[in-house]
Amino acid sequence: MKIKLKYFSLFFIAGFLLTAGVLIVGCSKRTYTDALPQVQFLSVVPYQSDSLIITGKVVSQGASSVENVGFAYDRQSSFSILKNQVLLNGTSSQFSAIILGYQDSTYYFKAFATNSFGYSESTVFKYTVPTAGGQSAPCNISNNTILDNNVNYSFVEKFSGTSYATYGSFGVEADDAQAEMVNLYFNQIPANRENDGRL
Repeated sequence: MKIKLKYFSLFFIAGFLLTAGVLIVGCSKRTYTDALPQVQFLSVVPYQSDSLIITGKVVSQGASSVENVGFAYDRQSSFSILKNQVLLNGTSSQFSAIILGYQDSTYYFKAFATNSFGYSESTVFKYTVPTAGGQSAPCNISNNTILDNNVNYSFVEKFSGTSYATYGSFGVEADDAQAEMVNLYFNQIPANRENDGRL
């Protein structure tokens, strides 16, 4: 009986060592950072006259599902994710938010994501909000012409200034070759008037 037990013990020990050797060789060490979600800040897009659409993306959820995502931003390049925080529900893809952003101002942004192991944040993204351009509409009318009910009136003389403002604070008087006169009145002095008072 001792011999049988001895061989059983040898086989058991050899089998254990072989299994343990496979486990040791076959496993890889995971770090705490691997358990955290990975996130990236993607873009900033101007929206209407005073807002920005900011977008981020979850690159990897880590060792558990993403619970929350969001953004933080500031006028300084070094800041925590608690600064001006925008907190959103968790997702495993892209996420966006609309925030207030002033023209000609520089902002620094971070995206972040959380799971049950903790949080991670993206690198800082710098963005300067551009100055809004003026509105323009297509205009196919020749210079010195007024279009009224699909009839073009060509004017040979134009006078403008505060003295021509019967109503409001600025007026324009235009006369055509047949001595017809048109008066236009403005509540404010137009920004595009010429220095001599003419438009």
